[in-house]
Amino acid sequence: MSTISAVMQDMPPSEAIRQAVGIHISMLSRQTRRDYAGFAIGKRRKLAIVPVIAQEMAKRILQQVILEAAGAAMEVEPVAKRIEAVLMAYPETEAFLIASHSAEESEPARDELTRQVTLDLLQAYTPVTIEHKRECAASLSNGWKMWEVIPAGEEPAHRWQRTWSGKADDDFIGFDDDLSIGRIFRIDHIQQKEKWFWLLGYLGVRLMRECPASGWEDTMRQAACRVERCYKSVVELNRAGKESCS
Repeated sequence: MSTISAVMQDMPPSEAIRQAVGIHISMLSRQTRRDYAGFAIGKRRKLAIVPVIAQEMAKRILQQVILEAAGAAMEVEPVAKRIEAVLMAYPETEAFLIASHSAEESEPARDELTRQVTLDLLQAYTPVTIEHKRECAASLSNGWKMWEVIPAGEEPAHRWQRTWSGKADDDFIGFDDDLSIGRIFRIDHIQQKEKWFWLLGYLGVRLMRECPASGWEDTMRQAACRVERCYKSVVELNRAGKESCS
């Protein structure tokens, strides 16, 4: 079971939807946000990206909850269509702010879009929590077992710098020389806002089961170390000639 699923499993399904939407919006690439937002209010928007955003967001949501209508579980396509309609109807002035470098501008716009998508889905469907099967050896911290937890003395070995140059925020990218190995950040508008979300970078290979790609840690240090551990595992598996698959 993934770390995100473990976190979401114990919350109300409506909150799981909101959190899945919020995470997805926060994880959109800079270019995707700009395509959706435009380069001026209502101008130079590449709205062909909207169905792609909606499709991936629907998949993420349905990994966490079942959405039912008239007693039937919904597939990805109808859910994505509803999300797409919300994204298209979102006011152009607010959509433009989503790609802003200013957190004071972008975060309220993202929060409101998260709220609107969540509300629309809750009005259309009945959410049901997915029962994930827990492993017999229970995870002890953020989805990790005792021997996998980042110890107090472990420090990041690679270079970490702010994602947005000149901006003092809780968002960093790690590098091995010039290769981006991952990103760590906090998401203010979700239930886990005090924790750090970590995301392994695209390393040109698919990940094996023993190499998770994302999760939560309690501190910035732990999140950076987790990315570095997973990156090291990918490098070692690749070097050993194993075919990486999830």
